[in-house]
Amino acid sequence: MKDLMAVKSFRYASRALQPGDTFSAKDRDARLLVAVKKAVEAPATAGEASSDPATPPPSQLEPVELDALRVRYKELFGKAAYYGWDAATLGEKIAAGGSGSDE
Repeated sequence: MKDLMAVKSFRYASRALQPGDTFSAKDRDARLLVAVKKAVEAPATAGEASSDPATPPPSQLEPVELDALRVRYKELFGKAAYYGWDAATLGEKIAAGGSGSDE
């Protein structure tokens, strides 16, 4: 069994999981859920996750940052960002494009 954290809403083992929920899955199911990007491996220890209860899981933080980066990309390049880029990739594109257009 592997400990996972849901990234998207879905049903598994008679449970309706929401982003940020942790659950255990069989090894085979875990590989599949990670491959289709519905879940990621849970933090290594439960102590890390509960040490700061005010901090929401990363899956709840990223959409706000991603939206801001998409707006910045559109301002810089005049076109919409590719929907498949995550926040890190989009940040790299903005940094590379922003430095090149300043000169």
